[in-house]
Amino acid sequence: GECAEEQFFDAEMFGLTPEFPGEPVFSSSSHEPLIPRDCADPVEAMKHLTTTFEKKFGDIHPLFFIGSLSAVVKEASDRPILSRKPLFIYLHHNQSILSNIFCSKCLCSESVVSYLTGNYISWAWDLTFREQKENLLAMVRESFGAVASFSVNEVDARNLPVVLIIYKQRGGYNIRNILHGDTDVDNLMANLIAAMDEHQMNLTQEDIEERDRLARERMIEEQDLAYKISLDADREKRKQQEEEELQKRKQGELEDARQQKLEEDQRMMEERLPPEPPHNGEQRTVTVRVRLPNSTTLQRRFLASNKIESLVDLVGSKGFFVDSYKILTGFPRKDITEGMKEMTFLEAGLCPQETVYVEER
Repeated sequence: GECAEEQFFDAEMFGLTPEFPGEPVFSSSSHEPLIPRDCADPVEAMKHLTTTFEKKFGDIHPLFFIGSLSAVVKEASDRPILSRKPLFIYLHHNQSILSNIFCSKCLCSESVVSYLTGNYISWAWDLTFREQKENLLAMVRESFGAVASFSVNEVDARNLPVVLIIYKQRGGYNIRNILHGDTDVDNLMANLIAAMDEHQMNLTQEDIEERDRLARERMIEEQDLAYKISLDADREKRKQQEEEELQKRKQGELEDARQQKLEEDQRMMEERLPPEPPHNGEQRTVTVRVRLPNSTTLQRRFLASNKIESLVDLVGSKGFFVDSYKILTGFPRKDITEGMKEMTFLEAGLCPQETVYVEER
């Protein structure tokens, strides 16, 4: 559909001259207008219109929506696509001869009323007074824009009544039909049915397009979500890898520091070792054989006056520290690292030779 401002209420479509008659004069209550001159509230105006319409034309008539033009437009179109209804708008004028004929013979016929009730939302306005025409112009301007309001202002009251069939189409409002008061029931019904059929076809097509649009949006949302999940997973994986690498670096640094400390301790113990005495020297010596956990055997001479701590340094210089390893004599088996390190080999009874075993604690 085209923009509402380009379509709504084109005076040339009415085939009318832009003249509005002077102020009406009413000789009896039977000519009472549908909306009083001083009624400014659209709700009260529509209530009065409905009551007065029933007095004039009986109880069988379209169910006019009670409210402003913007409210009835919202009621008809501000809903799910397939639930939208077209608008049936009746514009009345008391001084038009055709108004009474059209209302009594056509608009209030049972077939028209029944079809309107089931398929349309109906609304009406009385243009008898200039004040009410101004009110309508303001409502048209609010709902459909300035162009539509200008076109309404061009309508000649002598050619009223007019019926408009309007429906929402792709965001705009489409005037499907403009019918004058000289139409008959058959022609009105034919136009109502044709407009409704066209409206339903448009709704079906718009619903398909809307479903397709929503499906595309859902697909894009799902793709965006999948991408976000993948991105988050990659980010989490990178974070975990960085943390693992950091942890490895820290562990490596700790291991390097520990290894460096062990090497320093080994060098220090080796440096503390007393010189190995000669085999046939004058001083008394002890020969110690050390069997290590890695199946290697060490043999070294010490002075009998050297302390057992020298043997501990010898074993430690090979990487077997007493906090993790113990040094055991052959028989009887005793751990010489426990309370004996300050004793000499002679005091510990390990002369002239002894075999010891290094084992894990």
